[in-house]
Amino acid sequence: MSTFNALILAGGALLDMGVYPLALAHAVLGRPSRTLAFAEFAETGVDEQVSIALAYPSGAHATVYTSSRGLGPKSSHILGTRARVELERPFNVPASLVMTARDGARWTFDLPVENGLQYEVAEFAWGVEAGAMESTLHPLADSIAVLEVMDKVREQIGLAFPIPEK
Repeated sequence: MSTFNALILAGGALLDMGVYPLALAHAVLGRPSRTLAFAEFAETGVDEQVSIALAYPSGAHATVYTSSRGLGPKSSHILGTRARVELERPFNVPASLVMTARDGARWTFDLPVENGLQYEVAEFAWGVEAGAMESTLHPLADSIAVLEVMDKVREQIGLAFPIPEK
């Protein structure tokens, strides 16, 4: 595949996979105040692996790593001052959530997830039925905020996509 053909699809680790952990970070922490990213690229010109560090006004930090080079754990860990929450892999279709308190006490919550899309489809169906213009669970402003972070990352790693001529 030529470099132009690979880039014209606007794919790669950030856009194809990175949006999910970035959306989770946004859901937990909100809009970051600082973003730092670096990446490695394939011969085709698309990003194969991207590392992102996010800082928040609260003092919290988030790190996101996404790669098309190898099979990662696809898990997510939320570290708080009183407990840690682990979403088993893949984090978008977790079978369980494990919470560990600072004193070592652990709780496991089994999650009734059949597939990663069942709740998205249910929310979409509710919105269509209700005539809603956007989700109340994930409003348009949240999607735009995540995309703004992705744009900052693309700028920092030097990722641009060609615009095809008509």
